[in-house]
Amino acid sequence: MSMKANPAKIGAFVVGGLVLLVGTIVLFGSGRFFSHRVPLVVYFSDSVNGLVVGAPVKFKGVPVGTVKRIQIKVDDTGEASRIPVVIEIDEKQVLSSGGTSEIFKNPNYVKDQINKGLRASLESESFITGKLYIALDYYKNAGPPQFVQKEGPYQEIPSISTGLSEFIKSIGRIDIVGISTKLDETLTQLNQLVGQLQVKQMSEGVVKVLNSADKLINSSDLKDAIISLGKTSEETRKVLTRLDQQLDPLTTGINTTTAEATKSLTELRQTLEQIRGLVGSDSPLIGQIDGALQEFSDASRSVRILSDYLARNPKAILTGKKGSAQLNEHPQK
Repeated sequence: MSMKANPAKIGAFVVGGLVLLVGTIVLFGSGRFFSHRVPLVVYFSDSVNGLVVGAPVKFKGVPVGTVKRIQIKVDDTGEASRIPVVIEIDEKQVLSSGGTSEIFKNPNYVKDQINKGLRASLESESFITGKLYIALDYYKNAGPPQFVQKEGPYQEIPSISTGLSEFIKSIGRIDIVGISTKLDETLTQLNQLVGQLQVKQMSEGVVKVLNSADKLINSSDLKDAIISLGKTSEETRKVLTRLDQQLDPLTTGINTTTAEATKSLTELRQTLEQIRGLVGSDSPLIGQIDGALQEFSDASRSVRILSDYLARNPKAILTGKKGSAQLNEHPQK
């Protein structure tokens, strides 16, 4: 006799399976099953190589959606001049100033943002992988919006070229193989040059020079020479000190002597002038007296010059007269 099925157990099994299914969808679908997405379309004239379905759509670097579909639009001449890309914006990722999330569903709101400079552009996610993403941002100098489609199921966001395609093309034109070959040749030549250098001999020479310098520095002869030089310098300093001490009294005596000589010569000259006044103008002694007065004047002048020179150069007593400092011993009459 077969057992009767238990409806309660069957119902619990079915409910558990549904709960598990919903949880799996939520977990592996990142909540997309319950998300509110708004489809929009962007037309690109540049190459979209590197842009794939599922690529992110970012607004100022924040992911707000994904690429849903990439197509080709053929014009009346049969040329595919524009590439329509359908994107989906996750409404929960974009909030208005009032906190409302479903703002991209409003065509007037999207049109107003386009008039304010909202544009879509292709940007590189990685130069290594070459993957691209779509960036939404505001451009102050975007100019009037240029729409491609006249009508369609999706609202259009105008695109703007940032020069990325030209940059990628310029990278493609770089001769990577040629640069690699030249770099390899340069490294080979450098390796050969290093191999030709006699590094071992150079190292031994440097060691010998350092050892010789160390021996010279630590030699007793150098130390004795330094000590002797110090002693000589000290003795020289002492001699100069004693010389200065002895020179001062000598200079003072000479100055006193020259002052007395100058005074005596002045007195003799005054005496001769008095004698000349007593002798008649027609006396033969007048010529002799005038000659003596001139001699006394010259002698007095020489003594005064000598005194001044010794006052400025007291060491001349030892070194003598040199160069332009010589005294005028024979003044012109």
